[in-house]
Amino acid sequence: MQNEKLRAIAERNADELSKVRSVGAHQCRQLLVSAIIEAVLLDALQPLERDVHKSRTGLRVKGKSNWSNELMKWPLSDLIRVSLELCVINKRVQPYLDGVRLTRNLIHPGLALDDDPIRESEAAIAEEILKMVIDDLQQKVRITNLRQT
Repeated sequence: MQNEKLRAIAERNADELSKVRSVGAHQCRQLLVSAIIEAVLLDALQPLERDVHKSRTGLRVKGKSNWSNELMKWPLSDLIRVSLELCVINKRVQPYLDGVRLTRNLIHPGLALDDDPIRESEAAIAEEILKMVIDDLQQKVRITNLRQT
């Protein structure tokens, strides 16, 4: 990761993730995974910020009433959309990311009323999705490095 502050946040959350995994705190695992995904996507998108704002997603976000020009303030759903649109991550990851993003909303009691608690298997799947996102980002960096040589 290039942004030191985002890296520190991702590392701190990864450290917390390893701690909560051992005590069966599945909802915490899910939330930490989504926070790490958000940090790595932000880091990957920052160098592309001009393209981000020109993208369909960027133009759509610009039309929202709560629009912010600052990428750091975009919701995870828009970060996922623009990452897919700009091919920062592979499209096959999208349905899985949407699942992780939706379970993140379970921190809101009103939204959690109709849902069951997150199971261990769901938390484990979320961690695998995080690995998929990181693999995609690492592959993109390798391809970019090859083009520069």
